[in-house]
Amino acid sequence: MTHRERGRTSPILIIVLVAFLAAGLAVYGWWNRGERKVVQIYDPANRQLVLERLHIAERWLKQQSRSVVALETLQFLDAVPAAGQHLVILSAPSDLSLLEASQLHDWVLRGGHLIARAPMDPPPAERPHNLNPFGIGHCLDCLSHAQTSNASEAPMEDKAGDAARVSIEGLGDRPLRLWSSLALAVDRPSGAVTTWESSQGATMLARYALGDGQVTLLPANQWLDNAQMIEPDHVRLLKALVADRDGTVFLQHYSIPGGLLPWLWRQAPPFWIACLILLALGVWSRMPRLGAIAADPEPPPNQLSDRLRATARFDAKHNDGRILLEAMRDELADRARTRYPDWHQLSVDERAARLARLCPEAGIASIRALLEKERIDPADRLIEDLALQRRLLRAL
Repeated sequence: MTHRERGRTSPILIIVLVAFLAAGLAVYGWWNRGERKVVQIYDPANRQLVLERLHIAERWLKQQSRSVVALETLQFLDAVPAAGQHLVILSAPSDLSLLEASQLHDWVLRGGHLIARAPMDPPPAERPHNLNPFGIGHCLDCLSHAQTSNASEAPMEDKAGDAARVSIEGLGDRPLRLWSSLALAVDRPSGAVTTWESSQGATMLARYALGDGQVTLLPANQWLDNAQMIEPDHVRLLKALVADRDGTVFLQHYSIPGGLLPWLWRQAPPFWIACLILLALGVWSRMPRLGAIAADPEPPPNQLSDRLRATARFDAKHNDGRILLEAMRDELADRARTRYPDWHQLSVDERAARLARLCPEAGIASIRALLEKERIDPADRLIEDLALQRRLLRAL
């Protein structure tokens, strides 16, 4: 094989490269012939527009020199002033937890103005801490029914999907044209409820007094959300809802549960501080102390030993301790007869031998002395004899 033959390109490799090139040209042509559509993705530079649903409302109120405070939880409203203040929440009062509903109910009774959306299903009248005593809820077909029944009298409003522009009068110097797909329905009508209706007669807003405060319920249309606040009439709605310029406007962009422990802490901080101090002192009292090495204390007096010695001396003085010895041997014999039925037939040596097998550490001589001696000498030896008798009783 020559050098020229070794450097020749394979025909198969050329065919593969040509096939790849043709496929690439085909894909490129197909891509260029396709139709393109530009879709804008909502991703604002200000992330608060995504995270805080009332961010534009908050910014606008601050530009009007209004005092605005954002709340993350409603569990600590007992520390928030109420008289002449406004609170805007995005949920219905019936959707709150029992603790938040209790705090919000007390805040309204103290003179606060609550602005919230109406619930889907009105709560029962006997619900505790009820902020909706007239059973106001949002209605799915009330708005469309009112438009249909008054089609000959009122012109058609602008529509965008399910929502339509609804004209509401009485909230300003001119009617407000708001985007809405829902209206309100009052389950328990009363003269104490002030309502605002659309030009077709559908109830769109409701306000009533509760204690020293008042509650304003809106349909669940997110009228004050960022997406709606680009409409001038929605801004005028916010201005009409918080018309009192002296009070602070509290906004709840999102709800973070405060928890039971923080609420309990706020009820009585001195009490919980005292409990923590007592707990710390208890733990400290249980900790070991490593101080200087002290001398061994004197052994405490043994009153039982003193009484035994006194009894032995008294008995030894009058009858050489025979009564004590007989009582000890009788108790030992009663226990031994249970184990050895022939105990009464055994001699002293046999009895001592059997007891020594049960208690070899006592010694057969000490056992025989306990069984046969007639007196205690000296009298203090009674303690040793009594200890030996107890060991034998345990062995039996």
